[in-house]
Amino acid sequence: MKLKKSTHNIHDWCFVSGRVNALESSLFTCQFFEKLLDINSFDDFFRQLLKSKLKDCFTTQDNIHDYERLIDAYFCGNVNEIKALSPDTKICDFFLLKYKLQDLKNYLKHKLSGAPQGPVAFVLTSPDIEYLWKEMEEIPGTRIKAGFFPPEHGPDILEALQNGLKSLKVVLNKDKDVLKNNIMFIIDLVMDNAYLCYIEKMCEYFSVEYAKTYLKMFIFINVIKSLLRAMSAGCNIELLKEHYLQGYLYNACFLDLINLPIKEWKEKLKKDLPAELVDCIISDKVEENINDMARGEIQLDNYLLDIVKQTKHIAFGPERVFGYLCGLDSEIYNLKLLIGGRINKIDSQLLRERMRNTYV
Repeated sequence: MKLKKSTHNIHDWCFVSGRVNALESSLFTCQFFEKLLDINSFDDFFRQLLKSKLKDCFTTQDNIHDYERLIDAYFCGNVNEIKALSPDTKICDFFLLKYKLQDLKNYLKHKLSGAPQGPVAFVLTSPDIEYLWKEMEEIPGTRIKAGFFPPEHGPDILEALQNGLKSLKVVLNKDKDVLKNNIMFIIDLVMDNAYLCYIEKMCEYFSVEYAKTYLKMFIFINVIKSLLRAMSAGCNIELLKEHYLQGYLYNACFLDLINLPIKEWKEKLKKDLPAELVDCIISDKVEENINDMARGEIQLDNYLLDIVKQTKHIAFGPERVFGYLCGLDSEIYNLKLLIGGRINKIDSQLLRERMRNTYV
């Protein structure tokens, strides 16, 4: 299925830009998160949340333990509101796809490994997901169907999901021993590859330069983060090559990196990232790279957010919408981090070090 290039005039974005302007003013500031970090009592922490725009999400202290699902629902509700007002949905689809993909991955892991069922709230309850297992060949061991949609069927956003399912079906018919011992890892590799390759395809059809720049760097940084995690954990490099670094991700730069010790990545990464950023995320000491992985990922995420912060100065247009949604995505990450950290009694300083920058 091919994406269609946008033919909308910039003035078509006036109304939704006005809505975004109002929503942007409600984004949480750094000062708000600092205030939450300084609260020691869980009761006081909860009361502070009830004074914010999240008051409708958390009605009792009991449901705060279901915070991930509730905050995801809050995020997707905001994105769907913007999507309904937008003359072109591709920008919103980019943000929704991550949640659809995660739900599908949770479902696959449950089906194929017997792992506990993860939260499923946005994909498998949606009518459009029916296309994934209708009139197509089943994936072994599941009821999921995999194959290409006829061109007239389904929204574009589902193409990434069904491409991943098709690739996974091929893998499941291969070496059963390799599959048995690595099924969770392989599901992540195959589906994440389909996700990033689809985003690369979206870049071709974006007329919004800020968004195109962001998406291309988003792909690059997400591959780097995945490789760092996998190599630091001692994962099978051959599985990375076979199931992840394929298609658009079959890139000389990425293939070179996995053949080098992490501490030797610096010079290659400096071709695509600022030197000072690379020096921060790659240490000369291997043990520091492993222990400080989370902090390096936060710095990469902050760099991505900085790319689109200039869109706040654009009065109206798709750039303004894209920037706001990037800011909202960063806010959601911080909320999950702080609420989860408070529930699990994580030290406030450690949480502060793991927070992303805010958009406002």
